[in-house]
Amino acid sequence: MENLFWGVVFIATGLLSIWLGRRQHSRYNRMRVATDTPGADGLVRIRARIRSQNSVISPLTATRCCYFRVEVEQDKEPLSFSSDDSNSNTTNWHRTWREESNGYFVLDAPGGDAAVRPAGMDLDLPPKLERVVYSKSKEAGDQALLDYLKRSSPDPFRNALWEKSMEFFLTPERAADPDVQARLKQTRERLDKRLQRDVKHHNYRFREYAIQSGEEYEIVARSRTDAAHGRVLVKDESSGFFLISAGGRREIDRRQLRIVWSFVGWGVGFCIFGIVVLVMR
Repeated sequence: MENLFWGVVFIATGLLSIWLGRRQHSRYNRMRVATDTPGADGLVRIRARIRSQNSVISPLTATRCCYFRVEVEQDKEPLSFSSDDSNSNTTNWHRTWREESNGYFVLDAPGGDAAVRPAGMDLDLPPKLERVVYSKSKEAGDQALLDYLKRSSPDPFRNALWEKSMEFFLTPERAADPDVQARLKQTRERLDKRLQRDVKHHNYRFREYAIQSGEEYEIVARSRTDAAHGRVLVKDESSGFFLISAGGRREIDRRQLRIVWSFVGWGVGFCIFGIVVLVMR
């Protein structure tokens, strides 16, 4: 009976993986046949140079750019490494923090300029910074990254919830009371100390990406017309595609096909293993 259960589970998992591969292939076909017809209201594929009037500074490398994204991952097992193993490879990562700029930037695109709204954009870019840091590290560069994480909060929901609760329950007059301010200060200090403990005894992996003016990228997105910005590139909700890549057309196609065959390969493997389990009942 147990073999029957696991056989069915493996086969179901395999079929799901094959279905995901088929869906990914459909998305790939939509992207492959997309054209870069100027002004088209639909999925387009454009190779263009970035131009931005409003630059921002990335928080980790202080890179002047038109868009940045910071991702911080934490190892799931505290104390799984010593400080001497800060560069060890591990698969036990989960994202604990993400920050990105949200300002539009402009492409010098064929057929005229196009603004890009970066919300939901997938990045296929080499990071400006990729570094694994152990929280007890004494290196200045590592400490600067950890200080950024402490300021940003690895648990932003908890701090935001506390801030919103204080705004909701305290009137401005009540919040101005010196005794209330003293208690709020003590509470904030306790939260800060807890935050300090949160970033100890863990490994963190920091990545920062930056899109800089003057660089050339390949972009797959949906083209729309906006009253404020004119032609705008956004995420295509029906296919889920919104990709910016430093690579060329062929590299993107190869990468998408690898994803498809990865789903299919794992699916076939699970199905075969499930059949073997059922036969051995």
